[in-house]
Amino acid sequence: MCQRVNDKTDVYSFGVVLLELITGHKPIDTTRPQGETNLITWARPLLDERNLDKLVDLRLGSTYNDCQMQAMIAAAALCLQQSSQCRPQISQVLKMLGKDSNGKEGLSTGGTSRPVYIADTTYVNHGAWNSATSLLQQVQSIYFQRPSRRRFSIMELEAATGGFSAGNLVGKGDFNKVYRGELQDGRLVGIKCPRNSESQENFRGLEINSCLSHANIVSLIGYCVENTQLILVYDSLHQQTLSDYLHGEDNVLGWEVRYKVAVGICKALEYLHDGSPGYVIHRNVKPSKILVSHNFQPKLSGLEFATWAPKRSIYQADKVVGTIGYLDPECAITGKFSDKSDVYSFGVVLVELITGRKVKDGTRPQGEQYLMAWARPLLDKRNLDELVDPQLGKTYNVSQMQAMILAAALCVQQSSQRPKISEVLKMLDEVSNTDED
Repeated sequence: MCQRVNDKTDVYSFGVVLLELITGHKPIDTTRPQGETNLITWARPLLDERNLDKLVDLRLGSTYNDCQMQAMIAAAALCLQQSSQCRPQISQVLKMLGKDSNGKEGLSTGGTSRPVYIADTTYVNHGAWNSATSLLQQVQSIYFQRPSRRRFSIMELEAATGGFSAGNLVGKGDFNKVYRGELQDGRLVGIKCPRNSESQENFRGLEINSCLSHANIVSLIGYCVENTQLILVYDSLHQQTLSDYLHGEDNVLGWEVRYKVAVGICKALEYLHDGSPGYVIHRNVKPSKILVSHNFQPKLSGLEFATWAPKRSIYQADKVVGTIGYLDPECAITGKFSDKSDVYSFGVVLVELITGRKVKDGTRPQGEQYLMAWARPLLDKRNLDELVDPQLGKTYNVSQMQAMILAAALCVQQSSQRPKISEVLKMLDEVSNTDED
């Protein structure tokens, strides 16, 4: 009988070594109780559950680095998959454990307490083994570090949405349908059904969103996998969008709320760029991705096109994504994104908040139909009289309006001259609580 030996054979063997390092057990130990004598047989279900309590060598006590242990357990689980096609390349395992091919330290080394994103496409390339791994396995590989994220059954979500009824459909785009839902405990949720569950962009957005926690970013609370369909469950996606409030027929958004939205979303972007465990570029900042609750708390959503990137570097995208009008013109030409791309998009949002105008409006006079073409010279002159939304009247705080106009003008400059989002936040924050004299 001929047996094939390839690089994935070594990957399996390395997985056994990892398991020995984790548990302190021998591969075969007849002195152990029945059911524990064969290490792989005993450990496999525990690896699938990511059960640290039972897997970790008792002699270690609590002296181990939790993130490194989680990374090692996830790596072992993938290396020991029975189908060799489902096992990662050893280079992918190395990146999961926190070192690149040059031996440089990654996220999990050096005693850091920052999470390790096992399924992040910066560190693991799904394309090499996506087709051989079930959708459920891939999603679970993302969520094993996030026990607070629930796995919902399809029956729970059908009950929450009235069978995904048209009456509960609150959003429909090229890539997703979003339904309003109410869980059995009364919690209001948004239920997103991606059109292509296994797309690379969808996994990247899922991976990123599963790692974030910020008051101004919509929380991902769980998922459902039904056959080949991935369904995502978000916290309270029943709010209207900023676009609804700004451009709806019956809504006039007051200045205090507009400024609150600007500061809140600026804080969300600062978190993505500087405060989150990884460096995240959103790539699709616009009013329809900004949710506003009944008490006008803003939350940034729409991380489907977000991406990890090395800190303060330029990300070369495989394809240009975003919405014309909000998309940084330099990105549209070069396909290169950075944190300054988000700064540009945020600048356009600020201009909408200032003016109350849509980014494109064919009902306006010639020369005013494209917001940025009309607004740019007025921003340069700091022309409040022509820029400020007439519906606001004189109800706005002049100091705040001047700060927002200045911030917008700086954000929409050439990328090399744009401020960092943290600098924009400082500008807005300095006058966020000022009163008129």
